[in-house]
Amino acid sequence: MAVFTALHVSLLGFVVVQCVTGFEPSWSWWGTLSLVVAACQVHHSRAAARGRRARGWPLTFGLLLAAVVVLEITIGDQADTTLVVVAASAVMLLPGRYPILWVIPSIVLGIGTDWLRALFWGDPTLQDWWWWLLLYTPTIFALGAGGLAVSAHLVDQMSRLQRTRIELAETAVQRERLRVARDLHDLLGQSLSAVVLKGELAVRLHASDPDRARREVEDLAAIAGTTLADLRAVTRDRRDTGLRDEVAGAARLLTAAGVRADVDAEIGTLPVEVDRLLGWTLREGITNVLRHSDATWCTVRAVRDGGSVSLEIVNDGPATAVGTGSGLAGLDGRARELGGRLVVEHDADRFSLRLDVPVEPA
Repeated sequence: MAVFTALHVSLLGFVVVQCVTGFEPSWSWWGTLSLVVAACQVHHSRAAARGRRARGWPLTFGLLLAAVVVLEITIGDQADTTLVVVAASAVMLLPGRYPILWVIPSIVLGIGTDWLRALFWGDPTLQDWWWWLLLYTPTIFALGAGGLAVSAHLVDQMSRLQRTRIELAETAVQRERLRVARDLHDLLGQSLSAVVLKGELAVRLHASDPDRARREVEDLAAIAGTTLADLRAVTRDRRDTGLRDEVAGAARLLTAAGVRADVDAEIGTLPVEVDRLLGWTLREGITNVLRHSDATWCTVRAVRDGGSVSLEIVNDGPATAVGTGSGLAGLDGRARELGGRLVVEHDADRFSLRLDVPVEPA
C-alpha cells in the first residue's frame, strides 16, 4: 500500500505541477483541469486496488479524456504526462485479455502528437525529435502507466492473499477440530463400550465367580488406563491404530460379550496410512457390534488381492447405517481420502461392513 500511495502521489503531483506551470508559474484554468485528471485517476486506481472497475467509469474515463485533449491543445508538450494517466486508466478499465497492452495505443498517440508538434510548431530538427520520440516517450509511458496499474494490481493481490491466508487458517482449525472429534469418537466409543461390558460382567460374576469378577475389574482398569493414553495421543495427533493391534482386542471383546468370534486378518505389512485405516475400520465395526446389535456371532476377514486390500466385518444383528452416526460417516471420509470405498449392507438378521482400499493410497 505504501508503494501504491507513493507512486500515485509522486506521478499525479508531477502532472499537476507541470500543468499549473505550463506557461507561467501561477495557478490557471488548466491547473484546474489537471486536478480533474488526477481526481479521475485516483477514483480509477482505488477501485482497481479492490479488484474491480470504478463506479461510473465510462463517465469518469470520458471526462479524463476530454480534460487531456483540452490540455494537449492548449499547453502542448507540458501536458504530455497526462497521456500517461490516460494509459494507466485504460489498463485498469478497458476490457482485454492482456490489459497492459492498452499502453501501446497511448504511446502511439503520445508519439503522434509530439511528431505533429515537431513538424508544425516546434523548432528542433526532425532528427533530434526521432531520438526523443522513440526512446523517451515509450519509456515514460511504460514506467508511469505501468507503475500506476501494477501497483493497484499488487494491492488487490495482497488483499486477496491476506484473505486466503485467513481462510486457510480457519480451514486448518476446522480440520483439526474434525480430526479430534472423529478420533475421540472412534477411540472412546469402543473403550467405553468395553468398560460398560466389563463392569456389567464383573457385577454378574461377583457372587458366582469372585476370581473371574476380579480379573474383569482388573481388565476394566487396564482399559481405562489405555483409554487415557489414547486420549492424550489424540490431542497430540500421535495415535497410531494398526490392524494387527486391533485384531487381538476385537477378538477379546467379542468373546467377553458372549459373541462367537471368527477372525482371520493376517495380510502382512501395509503402508502406514492403509494399516491405520484398517485398524480404525475394525475398531468402529466391533464397537457397532457391541453397542448397536444383539449379535451371537461375528466374522472378520481381511484379504489382500494384488494392489488392493479388503476388510469385511459380518454379524447376525442389525446395526447403524452410514450417515446415521458420526463413526461410520467418519470412516467413509477416511476411506475416500485414500481412494477407498466403504460399503454397508444390513437387513433384519445380518449386518455387513466392508472396506476396499488400494495398497498404495491415492
